[in-house]
Amino acid sequence: MDWVLGKVVDQSDCGASLGNTKIIDLVFADDAVTFTESLEVLVMALEALHEEAKPLGLEVSWLKTKVQVFGDLLDEAVQSVHACGDVTLRMTGDKYSVLLPTYNEKDNLPIIVWLLCKYFDESGFVYEIIIIDDGSPDGTLEVAKKLQDIYGEEKIVLRPRAKKLGLGTAYIHGIKHATGNFVFIMDADLSHHPKFMAEFIKVQKEGNFDVVSGTRYGGDGGVYGWDLKRKVISRGANYVTQVLLRPGASDLTGSFRLYRKEVLQKLVESCVSKGYVFQMEMIIRARQFNYTIGEVPISFVDRVYGESKLGGAEIMGFVKGLLYLFATT
Repeated sequence: MDWVLGKVVDQSDCGASLGNTKIIDLVFADDAVTFTESLEVLVMALEALHEEAKPLGLEVSWLKTKVQVFGDLLDEAVQSVHACGDVTLRMTGDKYSVLLPTYNEKDNLPIIVWLLCKYFDESGFVYEIIIIDDGSPDGTLEVAKKLQDIYGEEKIVLRPRAKKLGLGTAYIHGIKHATGNFVFIMDADLSHHPKFMAEFIKVQKEGNFDVVSGTRYGGDGGVYGWDLKRKVISRGANYVTQVLLRPGASDLTGSFRLYRKEVLQKLVESCVSKGYVFQMEMIIRARQFNYTIGEVPISFVDRVYGESKLGGAEIMGFVKGLLYLFATT
């Protein structure tokens, strides 16, 4: 083997140890924060990825991975993957389109695509990954094209746009090209782990829901990699929103969700908000249209590569959006 398994770091320094890593320091998640089921699985995954990385011109020389003994949580994660592969679920004729809006995500994109293909291929579901790049200056589209060469045009669909036009219009653009009857939306920055998709599909089937939303604030959900200030702001904003809007969902600003295609299309076309408020309005409108909503507890990890910003402008935009929704719903 021409790679070396490198440093194993403690789970506790989640966000900090990854701040300066590059694409060669590839990180895998098998739980949202625990990045491998076992060293054996890790070795197998790295060997496979090494072959896939060659066409990208990447040298996978070593891997930082976070390993933690987490008992029952691992069993639940494995069971969740197995449940997704159950024949009774797979024989539904459903197809799942994953919308991945990107902007400057060249470091994250190969990893999230690898993980998506891994979990969907293991499950046996029919799927496609639609990458909507908004003119990223960092070469994200070029990486996406190479990924398409690796995985094929049926699995990787490229629908780029000339410039950054916003999340809502990215969804509208993606839906136009989606051939699945169900649509996943998620972040491309590794904040959301594809292994939770198994539970999303299971919950949707069992409850026949129109929308299944990932929640950081219900059940075993959680957030990792945020400082105390951001956690307080997020919790506070969610509490105020619950009191004012009574949305019928525990996490309004999360962006990891599964929709029936026609439901997502109607919601996106009905929403006027931008930024952080957009996802919140999607849930509020879903309640307004009497769509049914299920939830899946997820672990959210702050982005691995790049920066995540929450400043005064974003907070003010959230407040204005909240007041608008309070007045109009």
